[in-house]
Amino acid sequence: MPLPGATRVDDGVLRLERATAFSRARHLDPEATGKELDRLVEQVHGTHWMPGEEFVVPVGDESPTPGRPEKLRAELDRALADVDRLRARAKRAERSCAGSLRV
Repeated sequence: MPLPGATRVDDGVLRLERATAFSRARHLDPEATGKELDRLVEQVHGTHWMPGEEFVVPVGDESPTPGRPEKLRAELDRALADVDRLRARAKRAERSCAGSLRV
């Protein structure tokens, strides 16, 4: 995946590779190396390109600052209340289904 600021094909490319893809490609053509091996992996397993902005923070960008503890605690409490509410709803639905299945 091209990194932010990459201007050429081989400039700033980050690759995430699956070892089994290269193992299989080497098994099929033990003499393949470099770009030839890359093409073989692409033929056998395919490749997927995506922008690197999701994974790499450009130099100079600050990391996100965490929220205030009080605000985070309130969000957590709301989420836990939602969990309890949804669990109760699921139990009611299970009881309702179980009751309708009885003959």
